[in-house]
Amino acid sequence: MLTEPGWDTRLQQQGFSGIDMCFRDHSTDDYSVSLMVSRALPLPVDTLPEKILLVGHEEPDEANKQLTATLLKSLTTQGVHVKTARLSQIKEFEIRDTTCVAMLEATQPFLPKISEEDFESVKHLILHSGRTLWLTNGAAINSEVPEANMMAGLGRTIRVRTQASSLLCWISIPRVPSISKVLKRPFSGSSVRVQTRRTPSGQIGNMPCATAKFTYLVSSLTLS
Repeated sequence: MLTEPGWDTRLQQQGFSGIDMCFRDHSTDDYSVSLMVSRALPLPVDTLPEKILLVGHEEPDEANKQLTATLLKSLTTQGVHVKTARLSQIKEFEIRDTTCVAMLEATQPFLPKISEEDFESVKHLILHSGRTLWLTNGAAINSEVPEANMMAGLGRTIRVRTQASSLLCWISIPRVPSISKVLKRPFSGSSVRVQTRRTPSGQIGNMPCATAKFTYLVSSLTLS
């Protein structure tokens, strides 16, 4: 059961003004019913974040280099302040108000053979950034690359242990127009409910039907 402050928070997370007026059935704290009034706010205009940090490998493969360079050019031409960094440098950046795009698994799995030092850097990235978009290539139900699904499992653990960060794990085929569209979407919220849907490609994928602190966009669908 939600308290009045809980309803105020939940309403704002779902696009309402919060509790504008509240009428209780008793003038003391011994009330049992609250009538709350809230207004639906105009839908926000999708915009890209002001600051984006592309986080990559020490020695990325050619496909990763090309994707990163193309994404950097695309975001820059759209007026976004974009920087790039290697994972080992992440603690040198102030990322609290920055959307970080993890390119680490954009072309091939990285987590299965991650070193302890890199794992600490990944933790810092996810727990301290304003938002983190983690790109993963080839992971989906019936995927031929099951190790690419590790971030989905790690993300569930993060979701249980902390509510401080906003992580979107996008499991698909990363393409620049699609990444830009995803970056315009809000990551934050309070809960997530995942249901299975069949994508246009015929594969089964899990698509979020509520926004969440940690949302898993697990699908073979490319938003192009």
